[in-house]
Amino acid sequence: MSGTKNDIVNNGDDQATRQIKFMLDNFAPERYAYLAGTVIAFLLLITCLVVFMITMINKTQGLGKEDLAYVFGMFGSGGIVGLTASRLLRMWKDCMDMITKKNGTN
Repeated sequence: MSGTKNDIVNNGDDQATRQIKFMLDNFAPERYAYLAGTVIAFLLLITCLVVFMITMINKTQGLGKEDLAYVFGMFGSGGIVGLTASRLLRMWKDCMDMITKKNGTN
């Protein structure tokens, strides 16, 4: 790597820096949608888990058919958390790839 950290920060007219700013600015709504989906799905996951645990503690007969909705809710929201988090990480990976290509370290 030829430049220092200050060189990378101060060189704002570079093509890769403009591409990264473009990506971050233009895909901001998508990032916020993924973040909102992640938060909502995580809250749903925690809610299903707590309600399922309370239901199981209060029952003496064990797991019934009506309790499967909680289990499916946990699997579904867990999948949404994984999907949205992977998309967010993919966006940041693309930005980091541009930075490393700019510096010739890739």
